Amino acid sequence: MTITTILYSKMKKLFYLITLCIILIACSSDDGDNITPPQPAARTVIAFISGDNNLADSLNSDYNEMIAGSAKLSSDVNLIVVNDLKNKLPFIAKVSDGTATTVRKWDNDFYVTTPDSMLSIMQWIVNTYPAKEYATIFTGHGNGSRQMRDTVQTDIHRIYAYGIDYNTSSNDGIWINIPSLAAVLSNLKTPEGLPIYQEFIFFDCCNMQTVENAYELRNYTKYISAPVSEVAAEGANYNEVVPLLSYNFDNDPSQLLFYNDKIKLCASVIDTDALERLLDATRNVLYEIKSNDSDSNTTSLRYQGAIYYSHIHNPFLHDIQNVFLNHVENGTLSESTFQTWKNCLAQTIITKKMATKWPTSLGIDFNAFTVNDETYGGLSMITPRYGYDYSVAYQGSKELLANNYMFDYEWCNKVGWHDLGW
Repeated sequence: MTITTILYSKMKKLFYLITLCIILIACSSDDGDNITPPQPAARTVIAFISGDNNLADSLNSDYNEMIAGSAKLSSDVNLIVVNDLKNKLPFIAKVSDGTATTVRKWDNDFYVTTPDSMLSIMQWIVNTYPAKEYATIFTGHGNGSRQMRDTVQTDIHRIYAYGIDYNTSSNDGIWINIPSLAAVLSNLKTPEGLPIYQEFIFFDCCNMQTVENAYELRNYTKYISAPVSEVAAEGANYNEVVPLLSYNFDNDPSQLLFYNDKIKLCASVIDTDALERLLDATRNVLYEIKSNDSDSNTTSLRYQGAIYYSHIHNPFLHDIQNVFLNHVENGTLSESTFQTWKNCLAQTIITKKMATKWPTSLGIDFNAFTVNDETYGGLSMITPRYGYDYSVAYQGSKELLANNYMFDYEWCNKVGWHDLGW
């Protein structure tokens, strides 16, 4: 046998051995025996930047702050940013160690805030970056529980809250309302198919800390941090916020109040476990006012107190504590019932931030309300009113009557507004 033949024979055996190894490895991969699954992080935080609107410049600054702040973020926390800015295509980036790495991008613009898009994006992130727990940051425009057009479902007016997302192929802006967002979160699952109960949701958006919003989301998050009032366009300082994302907030949930002293606004952090007790106490308050107030709508004094939104000269989103305090002073609510209710509110509101004035474009009259510990509750509420049937309608249209569509919210149904004559 020649040397060439011997070499050929050995090379042939080596080739068969390599081929066999490849086959065995391939078979093992199919079975999953030799695949090491990604180790779950301590926490995956999804940051939604809805900036395909007039906040694009400010939200791009937020994104850069997130990148800078990630230099101090613990390595066992995934910060995954969904970034959709004006005149740019949406993309997803993993932000860590002071840098941002694009992990998914799209070749076309689309509405990221439709329920289907949002669920698809969030589920992809959860599957790709599994963790022991999850949390979400929403930054963009927000309007609490106010009524407006929602082109996700129809061109008539709907309750909306978070957005607004434009598309290069359309002039229509898309909002996602809180009941729709709740449906998204109800369908979000761990990679193992289990429901996700998030550690916290932070809305860096105007007016989002409403009792209706919080109650709608209570089954999907432990804590909610959000402004009660408007927030300036620059929002939270993410250089400071991002390093906190690894914190064990159960030790001190007040750390979720992500706004520093330089930002003038009213904001709070809610413990969602306490919302059922607050609902029961609020129902008792409303029924007592009803029994003592000749005005059948039970809220004749509420417009004399704190408001966080005004539309066409009509007050909207009232401070929940200030509303009831007015009725105590008027004699239609007993001090004992009010104090029982206030104790429930204190269990709900973990911490709150106060400002005597905040940046506003909403026609708020600061002379009508002095913010202090006694008057300010840190949470707003829809209180139905004669006049909402026409004045909250969008651009003169009558398709949406605020006194009707508030009942898209569980809170409004359970607290008893229908029984009180609405």
